[in-house]
Amino acid sequence: MRVPGVERTGMKGFTLIELLVVVAIIALLMSILLPSLHGARERTKRTLCSANLRSLGQAAGSCSTENRGYSPTWDDGGYRDHFLGGNREYVMYTWADVLFDLGFLGDIKVVLCPNDKRPDDVAAARGQSWGFSFVDNFGVDEKKTYGVRSSYGLNSLMHYNQPGDKFEDAARQVYAMEGWWTWFGNINAAWLTFVKWRGFGPDPTTWPSWEATMVAWRHPPDLASNVLYVDGHVSLLAPLDPPSLAELKTKTVDSGRTFTWLPGEHNVRFDWLKYDDPGYPGAIEYFNGRYPDFTKTDGKPVIDLPNKQLDFMPPDYPPELSCNYRTYKRIWQKLPARPVDRK
Repeated sequence: MRVPGVERTGMKGFTLIELLVVVAIIALLMSILLPSLHGARERTKRTLCSANLRSLGQAAGSCSTENRGYSPTWDDGGYRDHFLGGNREYVMYTWADVLFDLGFLGDIKVVLCPNDKRPDDVAAARGQSWGFSFVDNFGVDEKKTYGVRSSYGLNSLMHYNQPGDKFEDAARQVYAMEGWWTWFGNINAAWLTFVKWRGFGPDPTTWPSWEATMVAWRHPPDLASNVLYVDGHVSLLAPLDPPSLAELKTKTVDSGRTFTWLPGEHNVRFDWLKYDDPGYPGAIEYFNGRYPDFTKTDGKPVIDLPNKQLDFMPPDYPPELSCNYRTYKRIWQKLPARPVDRK
């Protein structure tokens, strides 16, 4: 039936070929745009992570300026080991918590990398092995999770930030970086590379050594890590792929360009008692036979109880910068006290 005054227009549907062409174009655009969007998101995460470390570096620098060059110790795990009979029921406070509690760090959330799974697998394994856990918020009866709360670890050499522990080229020596624990003693990616090559890995808490998986490699595509250097700058460090499994333990990082305590350091500390060996590059030349275990120094103990001396510090070290001291003396202010800390 025709309606007077209305012309009938011809209507034509899409053919199957035309539909397929449209679908193909959409698929092509998605294949082009999605990786770009994913890459942009990852770059944003890396940038945020870098900004976090830069804030931590500025806070540590301010703390050092106001405290005769000293900065916070890495955590209070030793306090519980020695004074609570190994009772690890409570989460640790860390070096970043000291900076926040003393007002050098404005936002405690900068301790979290956006790529941290909270916890990463290695941190969870180490937390379970050592019995340490964390919560995101204190004082609300939150369920504890194995691992540590901070995404960033402190170079163990910077436990007190003593001048003699620093190499002359501050732009190459690490102050802190992304971590699978609150501190680390060397830079190593052997376990990570093993997993990339084989699809599985040995126990990260024991291989290639008990402390060789403390550095976190989080940022794709090359699983890089943000590094805060002693001079205050932050840059991205990608692990190397060594040519063979035999060289995994020694050639996953160029330790001449980025190092914790000595240029050319071993990636794994196999034997703590052999680091003044003349065969070890530069050990005697730079540190005159000092072992790279700087958790104790000549000085007075921060905490002094009969037969329980812990956390020795330089003679003029401000004890309030020690995580152990703050926990033992119950002087934490901004972070709610745990039951064991309350008077």
